[in-house]
Amino acid sequence: MKPNSIIKTIIILLLVVIGTNCKAQWAGSTVSTYTTSDVIVGPYPCSLFAAGYDPQVTIFTDNFEGNNKTNLRIVNTQDGLRDHNIMEVYNHGTGSSFCENTLFFVINGAGQTGINMQPDVAKGFSFSVAGTSNFGSKVLIGDANLYSMPNGYNLFVQDGILTEKIKVANHSSSDWSDFVFDKNYNLPSLQYVEKYIQENKHLPEIPSAKEVATDGIDLAQMDAKLLQKIEELTLYMIDQKKEIAALKTQNNRLQKKIKALDNNH
Repeated sequence: MKPNSIIKTIIILLLVVIGTNCKAQWAGSTVSTYTTSDVIVGPYPCSLFAAGYDPQVTIFTDNFEGNNKTNLRIVNTQDGLRDHNIMEVYNHGTGSSFCENTLFFVINGAGQTGINMQPDVAKGFSFSVAGTSNFGSKVLIGDANLYSMPNGYNLFVQDGILTEKIKVANHSSSDWSDFVFDKNYNLPSLQYVEKYIQENKHLPEIPSAKEVATDGIDLAQMDAKLLQKIEELTLYMIDQKKEIAALKTQNNRLQKKIKALDNNH
């Protein structure tokens, strides 16, 4: 056999082997292609599939630091069709419901993203999620150039939160203020409270305006402290009522004595 024939034979055998072991693959092709097999886009050895890694569509890139390539780009050429989806990810049903697709992920022509739902163009939300979400790290809502994530917190909202309901949980019952009504609780005297207010311009155990401006407040802790002061006020009022009742009793006795003296004269 001539050398050229041997080379041709080897090339043909290689092509057969590649065609047998590899799914459909295009690198740099600009031709529209349809296939019922798996698709690989980009340069990567077919031996990868021998390791059990077998997705239906795979995009590989030879990007490296300094190379400004984009792995996947989808361009919406119809700018007027803002409610037209440029990317959708669905999951087929099973059995008789096979054709009942479930929407997982969508990007529309307005650049809005939806997870488990179709974004509403009219409402203008950039990101919409249906269902329960889990964020494994910290979340900052606002201008990241103006604010950094404070240490010790997982959520920061730049301009505040408007909500119809909020619930704050304590770690344990000891974080609440029922201890004020314990018989061993040392209720501060009103004389002490008066002196403290004159010197510090705020109640004992309550942060000052300067401290709040610097550090903010812990809602659960502040509610517990405010309740503590309300409960202390309640105890002061109970004591005051007892003192008033005792004074009334003493006053009635004095009135009777005065009346008896008047009758003797």
